[in-house]
Amino acid sequence: MVTIALTLVDKIKQDQRTTLRAYYRLADVFCHCSKLSVTLPTRHLINTLRREQDNHLLENRSFKKWLGKLIEKLNVEVIVEGQPEITSGLYVSNHISWLDAVVLANISNFSFIAKNEVKRWPLIGPFGQMARTVFIERKNKFSVYRSLPKLEEHLNKGRALMLFPEGTTTNGTSALPFFPMLYEAAVRSQKPVQAVTIRYTDHDNRFMPEVGFIEEDNLFDTLIRMLKRNIVKAHICFHPPIENRSLCRKKLAHQSHKMIVDRLSLLPI
Repeated sequence: MVTIALTLVDKIKQDQRTTLRAYYRLADVFCHCSKLSVTLPTRHLINTLRREQDNHLLENRSFKKWLGKLIEKLNVEVIVEGQPEITSGLYVSNHISWLDAVVLANISNFSFIAKNEVKRWPLIGPFGQMARTVFIERKNKFSVYRSLPKLEEHLNKGRALMLFPEGTTTNGTSALPFFPMLYEAAVRSQKPVQAVTIRYTDHDNRFMPEVGFIEEDNLFDTLIRMLKRNIVKAHICFHPPIENRSLCRKKLAHQSHKMIVDRLSLLPI
């Protein structure tokens, strides 16, 4: 955690536009995150010694309270339209930033699908593992295909999975084509799909590109840009569920993609 803090301070120093408020907010966020860096390993160790399987981290009231407080300290206001309607199934969303997972996790107990590299991210990696994140290899189609049984297992246990089917992040003005392969898990297990649209704006509901985690950005770059803004509005729209009894994975991907793109086209840029 000390190394992370020093990296953040160094990056902020490089930008002459950084205000004292940004420094204060950085320190506040760091202190809040440092609490989790202690409690998460301790909780995992206790469960290991007791030979108990970790429960879903998002089912823990203390953690949900911590997560809500983190969102508050990041000065993010979450505006939700609709609601999660399927207890067991596949949720799919456009992907803009690491903040997507933080905001969505505070709404419902999703298990996320993420690439293996996320395991090594500070805080987010350990958090993901204890929140039953399904880590998959995305080097090629074959490696993605081999992860399908793992996803089916989660769905057949009655869990809700959250997928970002673009396979990468964008600035949020639109959505890239969705890769249909992982939809196959929902088709095989006969589970519904629900699309989710995410968009970030400023106080006046104008499009905010600073939240985007794109190109050569790292987690710190996005965080610093956010800390310089007065407020970040996270608009989350849950679309009606799609029953997939007669749809293949490609049609499911096309239909959910259209829902999200159509919604994004209605929002001001």
